[in-house]
Amino acid sequence: MKPDLIALDIKMPKMDGFEFLEYIKSTPAYSDIPVIALTVQSRSMHVDKGIALGADFYLPKPFSLDNLLQFIEIIMGDKSI
Repeated sequence: MKPDLIALDIKMPKMDGFEFLEYIKSTPAYSDIPVIALTVQSRSMHVDKGIALGADFYLPKPFSLDNLLQFIEIIMGDKSI
């Protein structure tokens, strides 16, 4: 089953979130899945890289649950949680 949305942490062991983002956006079966990148790496170069690789939103940590839910509602439209 294909997910409706991916919330992706950029700092992960083995494969970082940028690598994973690049993989899913270059794989036709997954490329249309919206992605929210979550990370402590909030410098503009990291944000730019995440957006360039296909993230729909880049949310720096710490973030509020309300902010995350707002982005989910924007992405999911009337299909939101």
